Amino acid sequence: MTKIVYFITDLDIGGAEKSLFQLATRLPRDEFCVEVITLTSGGRIAKWLEQEGIPVTSLDIERFWDLAGVFRLRRLLKSSKPHILHTFLFHANIVGRIAAAGLRYCAVISSVRVAERRFKWHLALDWLTSPFMDLEVCVSEGVYRFTQMRAKIPRKKLTVIPNGIDLDEFERKDLRLQARELRNSLRISPDAPLILTIGRLERQKGISYFLLAAREVLQEFPEARFLIVGEGPDKRRLISQVRDLGIEYAVGFLGFRDDVPQILAPADIFVLASLWEGMPNVVLEAMASGKPVVGTQVEGTEELVVPGETGILVPTADAKMLAQGISRLIREPDLAGKMAQAARKRVSEDYTIQKMVERYAQLYRDILKEKAPPSRIKK
Repeated sequence: MTKIVYFITDLDIGGAEKSLFQLATRLPRDEFCVEVITLTSGGRIAKWLEQEGIPVTSLDIERFWDLAGVFRLRRLLKSSKPHILHTFLFHANIVGRIAAAGLRYCAVISSVRVAERRFKWHLALDWLTSPFMDLEVCVSEGVYRFTQMRAKIPRKKLTVIPNGIDLDEFERKDLRLQARELRNSLRISPDAPLILTIGRLERQKGISYFLLAAREVLQEFPEARFLIVGEGPDKRRLISQVRDLGIEYAVGFLGFRDDVPQILAPADIFVLASLWEGMPNVVLEAMASGKPVVGTQVEGTEELVVPGETGILVPTADAKMLAQGISRLIREPDLAGKMAQAARKRVSEDYTIQKMVERYAQLYRDILKEKAPPSRIKK
């Protein structure tokens, strides 16, 4: 039995947290034994994991630079002696590598979820602690290139495993009915073009450009409606921007929602205006829902969206081009329909949760063979 400890910064709902949950609950239980440790306490996904019978332990560390986190994690690792420590998100990556340094029985795998350009010290810490890890998993080819070139991580320590999603969640028969009900509850006409974006309300997601694009689109299609799903530090500023643009009548903020399939169901077009990314789960989810995507040319999105086939790609921070992409899909519903079908086919062929789990399971088997002495290798 291979024992795996997943270590993550927190378990609030996000792309990394969802991937961890899927891995922890879907790995073959006759081969892998899983437990989860977090830096901070709480989080909705912690409850989900516990309901699945997976133990969750918190280090109760609120500040990244608190060295108590390193010592507490090291004590837990020495006690449980896992074969593999797999870390998620930047802070957990750094703390986990330092805590596991010198523990020869434990292979250390880190995950890089985003091409983070804001903080150079992130790149420096990633490089400085890289000798304490065996492998870093990148969620897209774009993140792989970024990590190798900017963080200077050797290629031999990098691999790529894309995210995957559960298609069954987007094939439920009741979604069509729920789509009508959501439109009715929001007083949106069945014929009105509905454009949706989902993401944390912060600079990275480019919501300001989405709103500027909305104003342009409304000049040609005044009946169009725009929905924003998510919470974050920029919410007040974005609401103020909507008022300043004079488009309150056409834009709705729905806050945080965990019923993504139901939210996507009534939409005609999905937009992700991010300034940087990794492998955005929400684009995969939109494609699985059969929605054409208008996205920016950032890591992950530009690998998922095939221009002219499954959606439209535009430059980052370009509201005019974003508006043109949205308007084209409203103007050409037949093209939008073909893109929607192709988008769903692409996800079903290459980005299912089953494929993601299989790839990680094989990665764990391979790294255990390389790391462990012969007595630890199953025959």
